[in-house]
Amino acid sequence: MTAELDWVLSQFASVVDDVANQYTLESGDPVQLERVNRDESRILEQDVQSIRGDLEKAAFVGATHVDTVRDPVGTEYDASREVVVGVRVTGLTSQGSYGHIDPSGDEGIPFDNGTDGLVNRLKDALWSERTWPDAGPDPSVYYTDLELQNEANTSQQYADFYRADWDVVFDGYEEL
Repeated sequence: MTAELDWVLSQFASVVDDVANQYTLESGDPVQLERVNRDESRILEQDVQSIRGDLEKAAFVGATHVDTVRDPVGTEYDASREVVVGVRVTGLTSQGSYGHIDPSGDEGIPFDNGTDGLVNRLKDALWSERTWPDAGPDPSVYYTDLELQNEANTSQQYADFYRADWDVVFDGYEEL
């Protein structure tokens, strides 16, 4: 696990709490959002039918370390550093009373509909720390900014399954 991956998942903690406090299911139970380290869990790497039972219990947001690139800078032992963390959000519609996503927000959380949607809330949690994010593994690594790239919402490919992916790209420097 990388420090950057941990940082991304920790930024989502407030969203998990807000979703549970602000949205309920038809049963009256709070909407559940689970954070998953995709480097240690295979739950978000399986096909839709394999995880249907899990998605009936909660929506998921997962993160995985994708890549680290270092390029020499100047005459010292320093490097520019770019780290990519992949994020995946999945959920199942509450229509039929078995998921945690509801486009109207009445019996679950909307997935992607402006500021109230789950995807937008997660992105906002990252954007709020986009300059000088404190995500480095130690004091010799510092990041100047982060960007969200390669955004893909593939929800339209499914009848009752929601999925969005994007990459969090940390740009900074490392003193070697």
